[in-house]
Amino acid sequence: MNHVMETYGRLPVSFVSGAGSYLTDTSGKQYLDALSGIAVCGLGHAHPKVSEAIKQQAATLIHTSNLYGIPLQERLAQRLCALSGMDKAFFCNSGAEANEAAIKIGRLYGHNREINNPTIIVADDSFHGRTMATLSATGNAKVRAGFDPLVSGFIRVPFNDLEAIEHIADYLNMPKIRVLEVASFYSMFNLKPVGKYFIQLCRTTPCWLRGADDLRNIAIETTGCKLGETSEDGLFTLTEVECLGACCNAPMVQINDDYYEDLTSKSFKNIIESLKQHNSPSSGSQLGRTGSEPASGLTSLTEKGISDVS
Repeated sequence: MNHVMETYGRLPVSFVSGAGSYLTDTSGKQYLDALSGIAVCGLGHAHPKVSEAIKQQAATLIHTSNLYGIPLQERLAQRLCALSGMDKAFFCNSGAEANEAAIKIGRLYGHNREINNPTIIVADDSFHGRTMATLSATGNAKVRAGFDPLVSGFIRVPFNDLEAIEHIADYLNMPKIRVLEVASFYSMFNLKPVGKYFIQLCRTTPCWLRGADDLRNIAIETTGCKLGETSEDGLFTLTEVECLGACCNAPMVQINDDYYEDLTSKSFKNIIESLKQHNSPSSGSQLGRTGSEPASGLTSLTEKGISDVS
């Protein structure tokens, strides 16, 4: 009998060791860990420096609780604030706990400004965690089912819905333009439905110098729609955006959630033609290089070891 509460649908595999980017299961089979422990082990498994630091701290002091001063925690907070430009850091154990803190901070901010019932806007089909407040904020009825009564103070809106923006403005008793400013500033918000393939063309300097104008022309020619429009068949929507953060792989575009990098006019046209046939073209570098390593190949870090992440 397994005495672990069934809170997750677990896959039929158990891992016993890890090295760098790889995991080994109970039968000795090796796997490439693309999840990195859901972003917990970003430096790889059994990284020698991380392992040594944990070993030294475990032999010195493991825990004293937040009832007392923690010098190393204060040093880390100082470093994080210096890097982020923020004033304070909050340490917690999970994304749900971080979202709980955000909800509490948002409500406190409202109450401090004499808003008796501060309301937080959440989107349909979202997921924010499994605690009561984050579950209540989650926009997925299936996840919330069975846990009523939920926490109040959330208003749900669909994506790509201008009427929803107007409803939020009326609900919050504020000018519609203030809500519209937020929705139109961030490229992840769309004010109307987009096509099956949402093509975002990066136009920032590195991509522009490397041929972004040519990619824009190819996109318009091949999809049959102009910038800001959706094709008549509903397959494509085109838009230009500022930096997408892959300057080393310029020129590039984002299509839905995927990056297509190191593009040429020919390779980009082939990608669009493939999408027209409802195929799934390979994302990432179209030159075959790994990440943003030099196009001519690595000149350092060529020896494989326990911390290798290639």
